[in-house]
Amino acid sequence: MTTIKITEVRASSFYKSEAFGPANLIDGDKEFGGWITDVNAWQNAWIEFRFAAPASLSEVEICNGFIEEEIAKTRDDYFFHKRAKDIVIGFGEADPNGVQITLKDSKEPQIIPLNLSTPADRARITFMSVYDASPGDSITPYDVMGLRHIAWR
Repeated sequence: MTTIKITEVRASSFYKSEAFGPANLIDGDKEFGGWITDVNAWQNAWIEFRFAAPASLSEVEICNGFIEEEIAKTRDDYFFHKRAKDIVIGFGEADPNGVQITLKDSKEPQIIPLNLSTPADRARITFMSVYDASPGDSITPYDVMGLRHIAWR
């Protein structure tokens, strides 16, 4: 399947600097990095993707959770940040109400079928809830939520 070309990625917030900004979601790296919200700013946070041309979207691939490469060498960094749980994906005029989806709390890429019949020129993901459980009492997730990668097809 052909990946849709993105011309712009914007977010309601991001942590500290562009090093954690939304453009990192489309750099092709599914394992590390990505985007994280600002502290305490994950609820109703959003990311918006503008497409080069209107597209009939069939699916989106999402890699949940932010993992910092250098830190991951010393710990399982996935659980040190909150991860997206319930999201709403809207498609501008093509689908203003959007589709509600519950993501898995998994490092593995997740393919979400969309089958959007009306071409859309943009897509916005809004974050409604998060996973914040960790595998042990010694890990308290930092109050930011993130993703590593998103690809529209």
